[in-house]
Amino acid sequence: MDITSFIVKIEASEEQKILHLGRIFNYVGKSSTVILVYLTLSSILLIVRRQLLQGHRS
Repeated sequence: MDITSFIVKIEASEEQKILHLGRIFNYVGKSSTVILVYLTLSSILLIVRRQLLQGHRS
């Protein structure tokens, strides 16, 4: 087995990995966007709440 065929095999397996990851992200993506939006909103609300509390104290 020479180096070129070895490299071709590595590249092929990398492509397979990327395609597999793409499928996983596609599958997870629908629920993860919801989770991301929820996390973003909750963190914004936390920051706003802290700002309001600090504003009331001063």
